[in-house]
Amino acid sequence: ASGAYPFIACDKLNAISHRVGFGLTGATQSGSGGVPKLSEVIDNMTKNRKVPYHIPDFIVINHGTNDGAADSATFKANYNAALERLRIKYSGVPIFTMIPFNQRHAQDIRDCVADKTYCYLIETENWDVTYTDGGHPDINGGIVAGTKLAEQIEATLGKSFFIV
Repeated sequence: ASGAYPFIACDKLNAISHRVGFGLTGATQSGSGGVPKLSEVIDNMTKNRKVPYHIPDFIVINHGTNDGAADSATFKANYNAALERLRIKYSGVPIFTMIPFNQRHAQDIRDCVADKTYCYLIETENWDVTYTDGGHPDINGGIVAGTKLAEQIEATLGKSFFIV
């Protein structure tokens, strides 16, 4: 896990990583082990916790890869529902939306975030990430992706955002 790009990005930003990832989960697809799709996972993470629960300083989502079977309209409807749920649940928290490394649903994601002032698009097309299996970054790919992700977040929020 310490070689995964979310951990590396947080390490470079001096941020604490609270990763939520479930195999095969997507904006339109439930994951392995009966994990629901993204919009439902958002509420399930806190449904049994008493308020106040942890409010993140920023959110990064990287969905689309596991949504390959979904057409554009279905993907956009589900992706927008998840973004709206995050906006309501975590009001004022910046949301970084990554284009999946394999570029699946890239234009759909761009379309979804184009008019959302609380979302920041992270393009990944020219990151030169290397993979273990064509979909998951290997150790070097994790370093590359984590470094580039951290650079994008810091460029948007500013270095002082991460100084305690």
